[in-house]
Amino acid sequence: AAAAAAAAQSAGSAELTARVVAAAEGEAKKAVAAAAAAVAACDARDVAMLVSMGFDETQAAAALTATRGSLEGAADWLMSHAETLNVAVASALLDFASSQSEPKSPPPAGPAPHTASPPAPTF
Repeated sequence: AAAAAAAAQSAGSAELTARVVAAAEGEAKKAVAAAAAAVAACDARDVAMLVSMGFDETQAAAALTATRGSLEGAADWLMSHAETLNVAVASALLDFASSQSEPKSPPPAGPAPHTASPPAPTF
């Protein structure tokens, strides 16, 4: 009986491990896709400039998306997050991915734009 219980526990652990691994692989695929989308959304010259400073493409893209495309801001962002860069990059990529998956709302309705009338003729 003890051997059967141990075998059942082992089978349960293997199933749990398989589910955890599958979930981790799914999250890893999402992270890779988010990084690729972020790199694609950035100006290639800005990414190259940050890469030339010693950062990798993913770090450069995360910084550029976090600073809305500002090269100077991205360089500052990377330097200011140097001690926790991997966490900051992951957070920026998650923010970018979620902003890409949110439905875009139409612009708010407001008054019609004002169009100038031609001047009235003078007699």
